[in-house]
Order: sequence, then structure tokens, then C-alpha cells
Amino acid sequence: MSQTARERRQYPRVAVAVPVELDVFRQNRVISCTSVNLSAGGARVRSAVRLEAAQTVLTALTIAGQLVTTFADMLESLIIVDGGATEVRLQFWYMSPRRRNALVALLEAVAS
Repeated sequence: MSQTARERRQYPRVAVAVPVELDVFRQNRVISCTSVNLSAGGARVRSAVRLEAAQTVLTALTIAGQLVTTFADMLESLIIVDGGATEVRLQFWYMSPRRRNALVALLEAVAS
């Protein structure tokens, strides 16, 4: 990752695999995924189902036994040849300060 990309990140990313559900409004379905990495500002998730970028989703994830929900934009999609999985980058755009602080604390606990 370039230095510029690292500097843009407001929150550090933690490599952690947790269950994630994406409620895809335009497709009227819920897709189960697994996180590849996670921060208080976004995530990269992997799914066996093809994920299309440029959609808004309601994201629900469980980390350290805590359920965290937020709206997110799916920004880019990458198809991984092995097994046909898809990865997508999520940018969280609505999370209350209380929930964001709780997520930061959970991620710090997982990272240490």
C-alpha cells in the first residue's frame, strides 16, 4: 500500500475474520461474508457470492460477541480466481459516535 493511502486512513486496519452480513437493498437479499480486514471506517469482506460494487448495504458484523451494524457503500469488487470468491471494499458512512468508539475498542482488544 502506498504511503498516501496509509495517510488517508483515519482508523488502523486489523486483519480479522469475523462473520459479516450484507443486506443488499437493490437485490432484496442478505449475503453472508467473512471479513478479511476491518477498521472503524470500513472493511474488506469475502463472499462465495458475486458482489457488485457501487451499492449501499446495511452491514451487520459480530466481533468479540458484540453485534455492530452500519450503513456502507461497496466501493470496489475483486474476483479471486481460487474458488471464485469475491472481495469487496466497504466504506462505512453512518455509525453513531458511540458505536464507532465501541468498534475501535473492540478492534484494539482483538489486535492486542
